[in-house]
Amino acid sequence: MRLVLSTLLVLGTLSPLAAQDITVDISARALNVRSGVWGTKLGLVRAGQSFAARGQRSGWYRIDWRGREAWVSGSYVQRSQRRTVEISATGLRARTGPSISDTILAVVRRGQRYVRLDRRGSWVRIQLDHREAWVHGDYVRDDGSASTPVSTPAPAPVSTPAPAHAPVPNPAPAPAPVSTPAPAPAPVSGDLTGLDVALDTGHGVTGSGRFDPGSLNSRSGIREFDLNRRVGQRVQQLLEARGARVTLNTYPRGAVRRSLFQKGQVARGSDVFVSLHHNAFNASAQGSEVLVHNTRTNSSSQRLARLIQGRLVQRVFGGQSRYDRGVKRQALGVLTGAHSVTRTAVLVEGFFLDTREVTPTRATQWIEAEAEAIAEGVGSYWLTR
Repeated sequence: MRLVLSTLLVLGTLSPLAAQDITVDISARALNVRSGVWGTKLGLVRAGQSFAARGQRSGWYRIDWRGREAWVSGSYVQRSQRRTVEISATGLRARTGPSISDTILAVVRRGQRYVRLDRRGSWVRIQLDHREAWVHGDYVRDDGSASTPVSTPAPAPVSTPAPAHAPVPNPAPAPAPVSTPAPAPAPVSGDLTGLDVALDTGHGVTGSGRFDPGSLNSRSGIREFDLNRRVGQRVQQLLEARGARVTLNTYPRGAVRRSLFQKGQVARGSDVFVSLHHNAFNASAQGSEVLVHNTRTNSSSQRLARLIQGRLVQRVFGGQSRYDRGVKRQALGVLTGAHSVTRTAVLVEGFFLDTREVTPTRATQWIEAEAEAIAEGVGSYWLTR
């Protein structure tokens, strides 16, 4: 449940805090994180999560959030003294795991502080935002104490190549999508209040009443229907955190039977319709693509498709152009139905699920990257319409 804050506060001056000593623990079930005191919503945090407090104003605390400044209401936090780390590199990649092959979640900046949760070898686990992340310990100071190793040179400036775990703009090209990816684009922010989105998770109960699981990875047992739902749930969370209204339409066993055309018609009253799918072919093909209707598409659908596709290539495949399968036109029943009730409709094929590289762990990482890409594409479309 989203916590809605309605009390008006008078803005005051920023009061600095001893950041190395003070952290705040979230006490509400769900609390909005904002760009300023009563600013734009950036996301949600949950009870039990902790953040370093960098300053205080009008009863709000300033925290570092996914590489940027953010604010939480002091009415729903408790002060504590958890251990923190300070970023000492100009920019540092925060990843899903303690390895340079793990997916990049964000780039954190010099001087920012995050609550330290764990350490594994040379890697430190931090509370990045609503998610946990890993950063390389060579480029952080633990509770203010220096931690630069004798044998490792100091981090290079942003414009100069650096070790693989130091996030600078010019990394070595990755040989495959499961290797070290290029830096993902910075998360897109902006209030999406007034935007209505209809999400369709492909497959499930069909018009005949039969349950269709979609494609299957025969090695891992991963089903397309399950991937589609997980991506849809995460996209819904990301868009709702920015103020959008989202309906998630999914068709598990026992659901009311609908034809593809009828599944598209759930877009009635929505500004945007997105159908979520994952490809399969020969257990070796890989990449993402976004489809629009071959005859009913329009400029708005094509623009949304391009925005989502560009971010999919960046976030899932590290910006490697060989995995960009582009925007394609096809006579799809679900898009035909969507265009009968709304103007803007696309179908996303996030990645090929049948390759050897798509293990359950990799699928979880790519689901997060794909969901962020779709949410950012939809948000950018709406804010620049």
